[in-house]
Amino acid sequence: MKAIRRAKIAEPPKEVKASLGSLNATGNGALMEGDPSANPEWLPPKQLLKPPGQLALADKELDEELTRILNANNPHAPQNIARWNNKEQMYKATPNMEHMVTHFEFEGYLLYKNDDKKQEDDAAAAAARAEGEAKPEGSEEGTTTEDAGTSTDAPAAVPTAPDVTALQESRKTNKAPARNQFNYSERATQTVNNPLRSRSTNTEPPPHRTFSGAVNQWSIYDAYMDDAQAKERAKEKAKNAGAKGHKDDDKHPTLAAEAPHEDMYHSSDFRKRLATLERMANQNTFDEITQDFKYWDDAADDLRETKEGSLLPLWEFTYLKEKKKMVLALAWNPACPDLFVVAFGSYQFAKQGPGVLCCFSLKNPSFPEFTFNTSAGVTAIDVHPKRPHLIAAGLYDGSCLVFDLSADAANAPAGPATSGGAGWALPAAGYGAGGAGGPAATNAASDARYRSDIKAQHTDPVWQVVWQPDDLDGNPNFYSVSSDGAVKQAILIKNELMLSDVIALQRNGMPLAGLCCDFNKANDHLFVVGTEEGALIKCSKDYNSQYLQTFEGHAMAIYRVLYNPFYTSVFLTASADWTVKLWDHTSPKPILLFDFGCPVADLAWAPFSSTTFAVATNDGKVVIYDLDVSKYDPICVQQVVGGKTHLTRVAFSPFDPVLVVGDDRGVVQAMKLSPNLRRAGRGGAQLSVDDQRDRLERVVMLALGKGNPGR
Repeated sequence: MKAIRRAKIAEPPKEVKASLGSLNATGNGALMEGDPSANPEWLPPKQLLKPPGQLALADKELDEELTRILNANNPHAPQNIARWNNKEQMYKATPNMEHMVTHFEFEGYLLYKNDDKKQEDDAAAAAARAEGEAKPEGSEEGTTTEDAGTSTDAPAAVPTAPDVTALQESRKTNKAPARNQFNYSERATQTVNNPLRSRSTNTEPPPHRTFSGAVNQWSIYDAYMDDAQAKERAKEKAKNAGAKGHKDDDKHPTLAAEAPHEDMYHSSDFRKRLATLERMANQNTFDEITQDFKYWDDAADDLRETKEGSLLPLWEFTYLKEKKKMVLALAWNPACPDLFVVAFGSYQFAKQGPGVLCCFSLKNPSFPEFTFNTSAGVTAIDVHPKRPHLIAAGLYDGSCLVFDLSADAANAPAGPATSGGAGWALPAAGYGAGGAGGPAATNAASDARYRSDIKAQHTDPVWQVVWQPDDLDGNPNFYSVSSDGAVKQAILIKNELMLSDVIALQRNGMPLAGLCCDFNKANDHLFVVGTEEGALIKCSKDYNSQYLQTFEGHAMAIYRVLYNPFYTSVFLTASADWTVKLWDHTSPKPILLFDFGCPVADLAWAPFSSTTFAVATNDGKVVIYDLDVSKYDPICVQQVVGGKTHLTRVAFSPFDPVLVVGDDRGVVQAMKLSPNLRRAGRGGAQLSVDDQRDRLERVVMLALGKGNPGR
């Protein structure tokens, strides 16, 4: 480290200036003292010579000391050398480079005195000197002697020079060995040679991985757009990092990078085309199943005298993200023939977690059309009969939700439709003449549109929700039943879901846990509630303090109660006491009893026949009865699942001869009914609603022992 100081040109001392002024001009151009011409005014002005681009500095800056650090690094040495590393199979930077620079190199001419080469050179020089001294002596002897008067015509004898080679050999033999200037001792020894052995080994080859990728114009464009948006978001966050937070975070403007995309890839038309493309791919993948769904009929039905039928498995519907959830509820959409709703959750308290509500389509078995995530397991669902985009759901934590499938769910009013159900039809982008939509409709809403208040909701799981006709103000409403013993009414008013108590389930002052309910199709003020204690309670909306009737027919919990869609005074119950019973709400005792030898999880009336119903048992079987054919033997018993898997729900399609069955592994199977299972009447004739009612009425009268009455 060396401190240097900028140099400044100093002015001459005053004495020098005075002496220069006192000089006069002489003949040879010198200035003499006292010469008036020595006036400095006529002298040229003094100007300092400096480069044109020199920086002008003040005195303070010139007096400033600058620190210069000298190091031994070579500035010309490369610093970014990369060499291939065979061990790691990659290029690696070389951190250390040689910084030595040779500016000048000179070989010396000095030799050691005792060096062999030095002695040889000295001997050669001595021999040359001796030869030179011998030549003058010979010339004197060969001259003529005038005094003697003799002649020197004969050649004179020349003395021979000493032999240089012999002289060198004599010196070598007589001289002492030269000392080693570097104190090096030369010795010789014999070492043992190690024996050579040939060995070989097998090493594991280095791992190889094959990878490939494709780059095109749109992928490059998307990558640049994502990078630009990320930079823009980072700038916005940096600007707002020091700003104070606002009380209302919802009023913050949306960043331009986070705004909805308006390009072709995020348009509704493009999503609709993707949905069509996905359906085409599924149609090609499941072409054989689609052909069976459309055209298959079991020819063996014509040969069976007992009118028995069979079920043909078609598709399996699963939601891969919720494989370990149970199917707790099934419901078909009344407007879309191919769309049905599945609720996923768990009956076990220790295995509770988030739930999922999915809408599947028969046209796309690979993935659901809509998915809604919930905070708890979904235990009950129901689709509005006139507003098919509204789905009521009950959760395990006691809350009630309403999901909206329409595209304009955020702006749609909660009031009644202006012209029946047309004002509440599903959006054409996801539905219409083609049925349910594909990926365009997936995740149409990320949350429920209506949610019950925590203060008014149930305190136990909600096991049943049923839509009812609109109230006097035209507001949609539904009823919910929970194991806390309360039956509540939920009304959709604007953007709120208002819950109110309808009736409290009790017997002898003890509360009853409600598990299921159903409303009479002819008199919507009448409904029947099934309890965990096995009691059936007939209630009315007009009487909140008392029951109309109590049925004591089951010894264990009642899982399902359903009114017949044609004969409105008859209903079925499924219980954990292994039985299914047929009831008339005017009689305190059951009309018919069916024993299955295992708990019955669910049942469903067929929409095409008043005497046909299906039962899902706990041992994995689907049993179908036709009371017009036989009141004692089923017309179909088919094992759907095996092992430890149990069936949980069953539902008929209101449009096609299809039956869907759910199990506790989260799988929904769609099966087609054979011709014997879907006959509306004897001989396959289609019957009217009155004829269907008469068929079931005859069965009921025969079971009660009242003969076969006319209509």
